[in-house]
Amino acid sequence: MKAYLPLALAALTVLPGCTTPYTSPVAVDRFVADDRSALTANDSIVVEAANLNVPPEFVSAVAREVEKSGYAITNRSGRYLTARVTVDVTPIDGAYRRSPVTVGAGGSTGTYGSGVGAGVGISLGGREAPNRETQLSVSIRDSLGAAVWEGRATLATGPNSDYASQAAAADALAAALFEGFPGDNGVSYEVELD
Repeated sequence: MKAYLPLALAALTVLPGCTTPYTSPVAVDRFVADDRSALTANDSIVVEAANLNVPPEFVSAVAREVEKSGYAITNRSGRYLTARVTVDVTPIDGAYRRSPVTVGAGGSTGTYGSGVGAGVGISLGGREAPNRETQLSVSIRDSLGAAVWEGRATLATGPNSDYASQAAAADALAAALFEGFPGDNGVSYEVELD
């Protein structure tokens, strides 16, 4: 029994590396006005943060995707379309995470005696739990302020996800949101990330 103790302790030291980083699919919802003439009549668009809390990585990612859709980015307001970018990052409470360690106890009595036992179970793999959800919302308005296109993309990530950084999340969310732009009205879909 004593010979197995060092081996068991060595196995416990590698446990933290056994979990797979958590990345959800990107969930997308899009809404397009019935009259799409403003989207097709304009070839230039202003991309701006809706408030001071929007990280610049998200504005840049949206601008890149809008350019890929055939629009020229301009910084002039007026008769152009305006894309307003909003970002919400929500922490996910750790209380909902399941512990990788479980403890059980049991006992029995019978004709030939009684016994008591206890056990500890340790999960050697699985996924890490998500710790935040990031939502990118974009509203495109015409020069009169009427909404002609709106969309939102949401991604949940764990701390070790490839998409946990703002830049990576911004690129993934913007690419998913503008996939097949402008798309159909009222469409919801998911985009799996590598």
